[in-house]
Parts: sequence; structure tokens; C-alpha cells
Amino acid sequence: MFYVQTDSSGYGLGAELYQIQEDGSRGVIAFASRSLKGPELNYTTTEKELLGVILALHKFRIYIQATKIIIRTDHQALKFLSRCRLLSERLTRWTLLLGQYDYEIELVKGKDNVVADILSRYPSDGEASYEYPREQPIVAMFEVHNTPEMLQLMSDLQQHQTDDPAELLQIRGLNGSQNSNDDCIAVPESLVIKLVDYHHQLLGHFGSTKVYNSMKGEYYWPNMYRSIKKRLRSCDLCQKTKCSNRPHQGPLTPVLYDHVGDLVCVDFYGPLPTGRLGASYVFVVIVAFSKFLKLYPLRKATAKIAAKRLIENYAEYIKPKCVLSDHGTQFLSSTWENSLRAADIQPTLSSIRHPGSNPSERVMRELGRIFRAYCRENHASWVNHLNNIEDCLNYVPHISTGFSPYEILYGRKPPNPLDAVTSGLLPQRAPLSREGIHAKVRENLRHHANLRQRNQKGETTILELDDWVLLKNKVTSDTRTQQFAKFMPLYRGPYKIIAKPHPNTYQIADPVSNEIKGVYNMTNLKFYHRRDE
Repeated sequence: MFYVQTDSSGYGLGAELYQIQEDGSRGVIAFASRSLKGPELNYTTTEKELLGVILALHKFRIYIQATKIIIRTDHQALKFLSRCRLLSERLTRWTLLLGQYDYEIELVKGKDNVVADILSRYPSDGEASYEYPREQPIVAMFEVHNTPEMLQLMSDLQQHQTDDPAELLQIRGLNGSQNSNDDCIAVPESLVIKLVDYHHQLLGHFGSTKVYNSMKGEYYWPNMYRSIKKRLRSCDLCQKTKCSNRPHQGPLTPVLYDHVGDLVCVDFYGPLPTGRLGASYVFVVIVAFSKFLKLYPLRKATAKIAAKRLIENYAEYIKPKCVLSDHGTQFLSSTWENSLRAADIQPTLSSIRHPGSNPSERVMRELGRIFRAYCRENHASWVNHLNNIEDCLNYVPHISTGFSPYEILYGRKPPNPLDAVTSGLLPQRAPLSREGIHAKVRENLRHHANLRQRNQKGETTILELDDWVLLKNKVTSDTRTQQFAKFMPLYRGPYKIIAKPHPNTYQIADPVSNEIKGVYNMTNLKFYHRRDE
């Protein structure tokens, strides 16, 4: 009968093959040991212990095959492997491999498992020398720059190493057995943060990968890269000055309206070259539901004139219930707000620095394109083209509605100079009623919104109340103060989210003074990682 005694440590496996002599002593036949490699270092204790048994069976196969063997181990869980349901495929495979042998598992106390224990702690992979199995050997001394900070840090390092039982054990275990020229510092847990911060600042606030690569040849502590990445992620300066590789966006949540007058969007386009009658601005008014557009040339972009055009002139087409504008000074004035409220119209504002939340911004882009096409020779002639531009934009079917704004408003096709020629070429079709057109528009708008949501690209972020965020910094260069915009932080803050008025829109405030900073879209915000201390 043969006896196989096995054991494992955190980094190696050991096994002994022997027989019991007539006088009760051991007749040792062979030893086996090896280091754990790669993923094996992350195995559970039971997996490592069973791997030690598999190693012994493989090494001693020529002795123990077709004979009774006693497997001695100090790991009690191995005794129940054949009688329990295994959830690990690895353990299942190894248990099936054990089934090839006539074996019995016998428990021994840890203090009696000396030989296998020593072999597992000093594994041999076929070479005469014993090496510590970590990727980087660990010692307690190294050469540093003679800066006051580093000298103090080294003094603290040596003191904390001897105060830390785990580190002290490693240091004592390595004395006299280390033969590598690639030595590392064993950094106690109490000094990890201080050391990472020092190197992060020394290297110009590089990211976690570069900081880790610069430190891994000189230092070691458990989960080194993970702890560096976690620490640097919360660096205040890095969060404010580094460009993000991913756009900050929330999930698309289109706001749909069911009737023509539910929402009207307004904005000013200009200043432009002074045209006919001294006009320098265009007051843009567009209906969110139908996309029906009116363009009013103005001499001045004032709240009083804009309110008059909206209430008196625009009312002959549509009576708006709510008017959306940006944060221009005209729309923040009491004149604008009081005039609209007196006409039973609710004024509302889009999120700060987010043109995409105001549909009139798309019209502004189209105006620029058309002006470039028709006013390229005489820039002051833009007023002469304004009525034609308005008709063009109202007569063309819109992608999201499927109808032209004119047809949605009046319930009939827009006039076409060729109608007199082409009217007899096609059979007459019964036109849709205005109510039927509106029902179809609502259906098309919902379909288009769902399509945009499904086709949204990139990762999305959802912020919650009480989250801390950074706000995009909007600065300009100033030669008087020698301020260069490209040298300024990209973000400022941090601020705290105190409300969520709309999807992807957040109201933020100073976390100390509670001063409200405004309402911003997700595209202008970035989640702020706070440090624990």
C-alpha cells in the first residue's frame, strides 16, 4: 500500500510518496512540487488542495497505478468531494480523474503535514534553486532620490513594514533566500495612498496605466493596479483638466406634443448686415408639433418687440399655450415674462448651453445655409429673400411628421405653380381632413421618436439626486489678463444635483453654500468621483 501526502500554499503545491515500514517508520519513495502559475494563483483553497492531489497522482503514476493508495491531506473538504454536488466544472473534472484510482482520503492535522507543507512553500520547477513565485520578488530596501519627501517616506516605509505582521513575515521569509537582481519594495497598506499620490504628481498627473508601469518595477502590494486606478479616478485636478474619450449623454427621451399650439419655440438670428428698412435681426418662431415657421425681420432684438410680434402677429396663425426660448437676456427679462403671462402664455426656458433642446436652433442652421446660397454676392439683400425662405421651409414635407407644415396647419396641400398644368394628369384623391392629418402626424412623430431611441449610439449615463457632478467650463481668452482659454480647466465644480426637471436635465447647486447654479443638460455635466477621506 502506498501513501500520498499533499498540501498547497498560496503560491505552490507539494506532495510526498511513501510506504509504512514494518517498524512503523516512513519509507520515502519520491517528492514532487511546483509553483502555481497564472490563473492558478486565483484558485480557491479547495481547488488548490485538489490540484496538489492531481499533481501527486500524475508524478507518482508509475508507482500507484492498479494498487491501493491512501491520500493524506489536512483539507477536510476533499473528503466530501465524491459525496456532494459539485458546481465547479474544474472540481468535477478532477474528481472524475480521481475515479481512475483505488484511493481513500485520510485527514491529518496541519502540524503533522510538515513535508508536503514545506514542499508547497518552496516549490521546485525542475531547477536546483528555489525562487519566490511572485512575478516580482519583494525585499525591503531600495535606492531613492534624496528629496525630503522621499526620505521621510522611506523612513515611514521601513517603520510600517515592521509594524505590519503580514509584511514583516514576508520580509523575514525572504532574508537569505533572495537571489534575483530585480527587487521590489513591499509597501504596507498604510503607505499605499501616500506613495501613489506622490508618483501621480511627480509624473505630471498621468493616468493609472502609466503610473502603474512606472511603479511596478520598484514597488509591490496586493491588487496594485486596481488600487492605483481607484485612487487616480478620484483625483480632483485630473477630473477637471482631462478630456473625456466618451461623450456624456443620457438616453434619448423625445418630448412629444399632440396639438398645434402646445409648444412654440423662439429665438433670434443675428446680428446681420443692415438690410431693407434697417433690419438687422430675424425673430424665428416655429411650432413644435407641425414645424410651421414664421420669420420676422427686426431692427432691434428686444423683448418688447419680440413679445409684440408673437402675441399680435403670430396669433392670426396659432394661439400658443407655451413658448420655449434659450437663456438670452431678452427672454430672461421681466418684460418678456410679464407680456406672455398677460396673454395667458406660459414662458419656459431650455437648459443652459444646450441648443439641441430648442427646435428653433435647427432652423437657424438652415437659415445660414440658405443665406450663403442666395446672398453670397450682396449680403445686405437677406431681407428680400426672407418671405421666399419662409415659404420654402413651410411647403416642404418634414421627415418626422410626413407632411408639410403648411398642410398640417391648413389641412390642404401648399400651392404649387405647376398645379394648373399637372392637375389633370393624375386621378383625383379624397384629401385627408385636418383632424386626420393631425392623427397621422402624431403617429409619425411617435414612430420617428422610437426609431431615434433604438438607433442611439454610444454609452448613456443617468445621474441621480445628490450625485456630485462637474460642469463644463466656458471661458474665453483675454489678452489684458494674459488668460489663454486652452490653458483653463475643462470643468469646474464640483456641484450637487438637487432636482431633475426633465429627462437628462438637472438642476445643480454648490454643495457647501447651496447656491443654485442653473439647469443643465447631461451633455454639459460629468460625474464627479469623490474621495473617501
